Amino acid sequence: MTRGGAILVFDEDSAILSLLEEYFENLDYETQVAHSAEGALEILRTQSISVAVIGIRTNQTQDMDVIKRLVKIDPDLKIILISGYPTIDSTICAMRYGVFDFIIKPFRLEQLEQIVKSAYRQPCFNMRIKQLEKIVAELESAVST
Repeated sequence: MTRGGAILVFDEDSAILSLLEEYFENLDYETQVAHSAEGALEILRTQSISVAVIGIRTNQTQDMDVIKRLVKIDPDLKIILISGYPTIDSTICAMRYGVFDFIIKPFRLEQLEQIVKSAYRQPCFNMRIKQLEKIVAELESAVST
């Protein structure tokens, strides 16, 4: 078991992907790497991932579709987007989908590391809400019987 947690890294730029994979593995994260959107989706379907670092391009519609699909698989996933070509529209759209943070290339690896650490520290409110809903349902069931 790694100390850092499980992280998904997806970028179509193989140099960035290799750099991030090596960096996060050296920080003791269990790093899962995807070379395509479908690969990222498959990893998320089959493994327990808490944070995803996703490189986006200039095709906002396609990129946001991937984000929507990731969130549909795991609404609690903390997504950090990386872009070399950010636009106001892509940033607003990403935030609407619940993206945890957005970082602009070029960036310092230490900056990205701090954002990832923040994502792990943020309490998972969705999980707590689900737990409370379950308790309420159990109480309602007990009261009605």
